[in-house]
Amino acid sequence: GRGIEGKSFKNSYKLQKSKTLFNIQRAKKAGGTAIVTEASFDVAKIYQAGFGDVGVAIMGGTLSKEQHHLLNRYFSKIIIFTDFDNKQDHINKGFCRKCNPSPCEGHNPGRDLGESIANKLKNKDILWAVYEPNISVYPEGCKDATDMTDEQVERCIKNAMPNFEYMLWHPY
Repeated sequence: GRGIEGKSFKNSYKLQKSKTLFNIQRAKKAGGTAIVTEASFDVAKIYQAGFGDVGVAIMGGTLSKEQHHLLNRYFSKIIIFTDFDNKQDHINKGFCRKCNPSPCEGHNPGRDLGESIANKLKNKDILWAVYEPNISVYPEGCKDATDMTDEQVERCIKNAMPNFEYMLWHPY
């Protein structure tokens, strides 16, 4: 679950998030495709939208070596469904790991994470969940799967773009 205060997740006692992926035990059984999200709630939304147990969550904003190994070992196709953050929200909001020591000029951590996943798993079939290819990453005002209706989640997954096309579009 997630606490009322702050953005921290309340995980199982002493769970080392960087050493696992949320829902991997079910996604492995479902087949060679994984829809990668940042949070467990996004995985639940993907399930609710009718895609079964193919969602896995990194449970944060960084892909660890162990998580990379798990994705590489168990899945041949990766659909990136990371957050689409508002770049302006990251300007001058205090410490920024990406821009430090320079002031933050704005970036999109969810897309940076997705790009990191794609770059580390070059031997896989990488797709990006998008609402309207070359027009809209997600429906207006939606940051991630939990902000969407089941129909919008379904559309994003069915319209998933190959990595090379997404990188040419570069919507952020």
